[in-house]
Amino acid sequence: MGSMGISTGLKALLAAQYSLDTVGNNLANSNTPGYSRQRVDLAQSLSISRRGLLMGTGVDALQINRAVDEVIERRLLSQRGIQGRLLQRWENGRELELVFGELEGVGISAALDDFFSSTSALSVDPTDAILRTGFVQDASSLASRFNEISSSLTDLGGSSESQAKALVAQVNGLTGQIADLNVQIAKLEPAGNQANGLRDQRQVLMGELAEIVEVQTVEDDLGQYRVYVEGNLLVGGDRALKLDLERNSDGQLEARLEGASKALKVSGGRLSAVLNSDASSTDGLNSELDELAKAFIFEANQVHSTGISPSGGFSLLRASNPLVDSDGSGLVGDERLIEAGLPFDLTEGSLRINMVDETTGAVVSHEIKIDPEQTTVEDFQTALDGIPGLSSTIDEDGYLTLQADAGQRFDFSNRIDANPDKAGTFGGGQASLGGELDGPFALLDGQTLDFAVPAGGATNVSVAFSSADFENLSAATAEEVAAALNADAGFSAAGLTAVDVDGHLHVQTAGSGSPQSFEVAGGSASTGLGFSGLIGQAAQGSDLNGGVELSGSYTGDGDAQFTFVPSGDGTVGTTPDLQVLVYDEQGGLVATLDVGEGYQPGTKLDVVDGIEASFSLAELSATDNDRFTVDATSDSDSSDVLVALGLNGLYTGSDAASMAVDERLLEDPDQLAFSYSGASGDNAGLLAMLDVQDRGADLLEGVSIGDRYGEMISGLGFEVAGLEGSLDSSNTVLTALQARRDSVSAVNVDEELVDMVRFQQAYAAASQYLSIVSRLEDDLLRIL
Repeated sequence: MGSMGISTGLKALLAAQYSLDTVGNNLANSNTPGYSRQRVDLAQSLSISRRGLLMGTGVDALQINRAVDEVIERRLLSQRGIQGRLLQRWENGRELELVFGELEGVGISAALDDFFSSTSALSVDPTDAILRTGFVQDASSLASRFNEISSSLTDLGGSSESQAKALVAQVNGLTGQIADLNVQIAKLEPAGNQANGLRDQRQVLMGELAEIVEVQTVEDDLGQYRVYVEGNLLVGGDRALKLDLERNSDGQLEARLEGASKALKVSGGRLSAVLNSDASSTDGLNSELDELAKAFIFEANQVHSTGISPSGGFSLLRASNPLVDSDGSGLVGDERLIEAGLPFDLTEGSLRINMVDETTGAVVSHEIKIDPEQTTVEDFQTALDGIPGLSSTIDEDGYLTLQADAGQRFDFSNRIDANPDKAGTFGGGQASLGGELDGPFALLDGQTLDFAVPAGGATNVSVAFSSADFENLSAATAEEVAAALNADAGFSAAGLTAVDVDGHLHVQTAGSGSPQSFEVAGGSASTGLGFSGLIGQAAQGSDLNGGVELSGSYTGDGDAQFTFVPSGDGTVGTTPDLQVLVYDEQGGLVATLDVGEGYQPGTKLDVVDGIEASFSLAELSATDNDRFTVDATSDSDSSDVLVALGLNGLYTGSDAASMAVDERLLEDPDQLAFSYSGASGDNAGLLAMLDVQDRGADLLEGVSIGDRYGEMISGLGFEVAGLEGSLDSSNTVLTALQARRDSVSAVNVDEELVDMVRFQQAYAAASQYLSIVSRLEDDLLRIL
């Protein structure tokens, strides 16, 4: 009986000792990450029968177990995968926000504001050298901001690969350690030992792994984990499969398991966010940024390319975009413009080129029709070379250069012809008479038009019209009739000349002054040509050889032609109620200009859509059908060939990375071309540039530059804000799960101290019990 009591006491003593040691271990690891609280499993020892009594034999310490809820542990792993993915996406989004710099006020929005502020300031005084320099600097700063953001986005795309490689290396390191722990656990536990510390270490590694890739685990009979990613085995017992990275045919990063034939679809953890970022975020934003930069370059260059610099035009101009031999023929000339490798699309339209005589200031405009699907580079170059005073070359690199002859300059503006009445049919000094009808005219072969020079007079001229001189005599144009008259020797010898003015035939004396006169004396063609009501009416020359001067730049929406006629007969600035009436092509009256008594000759009067007119001292005659016409062009490059070639652009390049202010302008801001009329103070181009801020951009489907950029940045901001909200929610769930785990597995120091006292008392009691049993045995032995 004594030996049983000693055994019982010894078991109780040892059980208390084990429990105290476990409590001590718990306290020692109360701050150890991943440590699971341990407890000694105690069980009643088997009872034995003594003299008919079933006697208890004390307590057995079976094993030391971890306090773990496997369901919570699995949920924690899953939540860590969600948390890792959201956290990585949020960090990526924050990096992108920092790249764009809008939160710090140094983004493209601020650069655009500075650009348009400089544009506005310069529009007040386009001749101010300091403001011109400031404009160029702000334009360059805007381009630099596009360059920097594009470069940063490209770097981020490259860093995504570095990040992915680092994460894959971590995965491979973690899975290797997990496989090693599997081996150690499988050796210890079948022998009856609980590998609590090893299991804790493995669980910590699993948590780290779950943050990188979302994993699932299955435990086998040996206590080893089989770890799966998206249903694919990653760790099986003592073997860990290597994870690697590859780029697919689209250039996107993909994860692939060792020996697998297909890419691994990673949907959770940091790695999934990095791979998706590589495939979409930076590339997508860079693409949007390029689209925005291209649209801005296009809009800005559309405005600038048709402007005139203070120098008054160009003597030499080189394109910044090369023409490409796309078909590999070795020639650029055979390429259609649409296939010539230009960075901007061309449309069917026309290009207006103005040739300016540097001595006289006379402007002659030429128009080149362009159909990019039909017009070849050679066709275009031939048309350029066909303009008197202009020549073109294409160098071996494909760059087009235009050069004016000495004494000539050229520009591409929609400038109004300052001297539209070159023939002098509106207040000129010649005797002039215009037909009342406009062509085409229905004439017959052999019909005549007769003149008397001077009026009433001494020389009679009769000109007969022959069908051989006309393409179709029954539909003769005023230009053809004028040519036929001028070709007649008697007509010219009489000192007469004929011109076409807006389809009306005008006949004039070659000389000017009051002695000059003539009249239409008759002829069978007089009625058809609109002179029947003017027969016998003397056209008289004038000593007031005045005229009209136009200025300004046309701001109308479409091309137009305006005809100016006097309301009656009289002298500019003298005759009461004398007016000049202005009609559009449809015959609608668009302006009435008071040029009679009280008008100061030379004073500019507003006509229509930005056009101004001033009249010098002259005799005007509605009776003689005085008139002149002026063509107004709304878009002198409706084909966008200047933008496509990069001729006279504000910017070079065609995307965010290549965008830059043209070197010509950086070197000399006076080369800025914002005058559309040629006048030094003209700010029409600057006002047009200000419109770029709010008007819909062609390349952005009618959305303005600012609005599209705002959509891009707000989209990024909303995404980051949404991720932040999701991350907060995920944190809440993770915190709750961690709290539930801690309630089961974490060490509570207060509870451990209570247990320490409890087991200390149990230990003391067991010691006391053993002491008493020992004394009883001693007494029993003395008795015996």
